[in-house]
Amino acid sequence: MKFPYRKLFLRDRTTGEIELILRPEAPITIHGQSCSMTCTGLVDSGSDTTVIPASLGRELGVTLIPSRRQGSGFGGHVLDFFTGEIELEIPMDESSVRWRVTVNFAEFATESQETIILGQAGFLEYFRATLDWDKARMTLAANRRLRAIQRK
Repeated sequence: MKFPYRKLFLRDRTTGEIELILRPEAPITIHGQSCSMTCTGLVDSGSDTTVIPASLGRELGVTLIPSRRQGSGFGGHVLDFFTGEIELEIPMDESSVRWRVTVNFAEFATESQETIILGQAGFLEYFRATLDWDKARMTLAANRRLRAIQRK
């Protein structure tokens, strides 16, 4: 499945020039115990894990279990992690693919900082991903790992 990059135009604070930022994002439906929600997640090959805001997990009725480890982001900001089991679903061709996974949920300092990070564990481990800057798109193809867990 091909997903166009999100295009953002930001003004440089020092020069005032407009700069184009391209972000590989994918629509994702998160299925919790009490409801489901479709959101957009940033596909981040540099993130070790998939991270979802804890506030979203609570809204979906996910049982959040305190994790033994914390996460750190850009600038060394430390986030408290919880783990929880959900199902993720993304559109693929004329249908969709859905899988059960344990991910990290993070307490963000403010609501404006909350973001969904689709990282290695829980997301990218199940796909062959191609990030194409020139065409401003990302291509995801299910790999053997995803096909194996879907047969269970």
